[in-house]
Parts: sequence; structure tokens; C-alpha cells
Amino acid sequence: MRKKTTAEHRYSVLEVNRSPYLDKARECVTLTLPYLLDQSETNGTYEEKQTPYQSVGGQLARNLASKMTVTLFPANEPWFKLNISKRDMRELLEAANEQEDFEADIQRALGSAEREVLRELDEMALRVDLFEVTEHVVVCGNVLLYIPEDEQARTFAMDRYVIVRDSNGLTRELIIKESFSDANLPDEFRKYVTASDCKHGGLPDVEMYDSYTHIVRDEKTGGYDWYQEFDGNKVSSGKYKADEFPYIALRGIKKSGEHYGRSLVE
Repeated sequence: MRKKTTAEHRYSVLEVNRSPYLDKARECVTLTLPYLLDQSETNGTYEEKQTPYQSVGGQLARNLASKMTVTLFPANEPWFKLNISKRDMRELLEAANEQEDFEADIQRALGSAEREVLRELDEMALRVDLFEVTEHVVVCGNVLLYIPEDEQARTFAMDRYVIVRDSNGLTRELIIKESFSDANLPDEFRKYVTASDCKHGGLPDVEMYDSYTHIVRDEKTGGYDWYQEFDGNKVSSGKYKADEFPYIALRGIKKSGEHYGRSLVE
């Protein structure tokens, strides 16, 4: 009988494909912004960063990331526009018996919705995450942005996830690795920490614990099935609809057939 593959094992398999892109990204951050990426597997612990011999690379990278962020997401005006197709507008006008100023009322309502979205984004303090995302795109070429419905947005550097894309560049499989110390280990994981993991009065024998979130696209529905794994145990699972998928895997310079992108620094 074939043994079931764990998310941890699948992650280690897909790391091979990520390796050349990650090595190149680590070279790029060494010359620009070393804090963006660890030079080795640290599992969330502190690592002394190598300071570049000059600051020109870092200044150029941050200035470019800043200009890109301000251009894509201007602070004092909407950076997107809500609209209604001509067909839908015509149907609405017919349903309203072509009342005067009805179309103008719809446009005002759409404008109000735009401002409400911007207000919610400002309350989420999303611009801080967007600037971090832009820095990763410029220097590393890859980054994963997670925007949950009721939580703070999070950014994952490319050494914390592996991805498989289809021929159109859409996410087909995604595995995210997260590391926890004993102090901040979630309660749903703690029950899987056995006595063999601890010694000397219950102190953990390992510095960090790793969990894996494995996400696979359902080709029939276009949605995504996910489960979270800790120490080989499936802790939780669920589904995302295609239009509610909260993970955005961004690339800098993309090439057809490649699962990872290349950075502007490269």
C-alpha cells in the first residue's frame, strides 16, 4: 500500500525547484537589503546580517520600491475604479423605467463604495505590507501576500513557501512553512508535542516547531482545498472559493513555464 505523503515531505520535494531562485535572491539581498531574507535556514530565530560594503544598492532598492508603491497605491486618491458594464446599466435603467438621474445615482453609489474600500484598507494599515511586498518584488523577485478576511495581512518571504503554477501562471499548489517557539505555539498544536520532545522540567528539546499549510486547487470547481499539518498530524482543513482565495503569490519578472520570478536587482 502506498504511503501517504505529508505536507512536510512534499515541501522538501518542491524546495529543489525553488533552490536556484532562492540562492540568487540571497545574493541580491546581500548587496542591497539583507534584512529581507535569511542567508540560511533559521526557523525564525535571530540571524546576524552581513552589512554591505556600501549603501548605494540599498538606497536604490528602497527608493524604487517607494516610488512603485506610491504610483500603484496613491494615498489621496482611489487607485481602482468600480464600474458597471453597459449591458447591466441598460438592464438597470429599464427596470427603473429610465428615471431621471438614475445613472448618476449609480455612479455616486459606486464612488461611495470606492471610498469605503479605501477607508477599510487604511484601517488595516495595508500600505505597510504593500511596501514590504514591493521591496521583495524588487530585490528577491518573489513574495507571498496573505490577506485574510478578519485578520491582519501577512507577508511571507520566498524562503517560507513553495509553489507550483499552471501554464497560465495561476497557483495550482502552495505550501507555506511557519515556525513557532514554545512560548507562542498555538494551543491546537501544543497537544501534539509529546514528552519525548521535552526534557529537564518540561523545557523543549527543540528550539522551534514547524507547521505546514498545504493548499491544492480543485480543477473541477476552481476553488482550493487546504489543510494545516503539525508534526505529521492534520490539525485543521477547509476550502476556499475561487474568488475568495486570500493568498497572492507575486513575481517580479516572470518567464513562461517557470514557477518563480526574477527580481529587478538580478
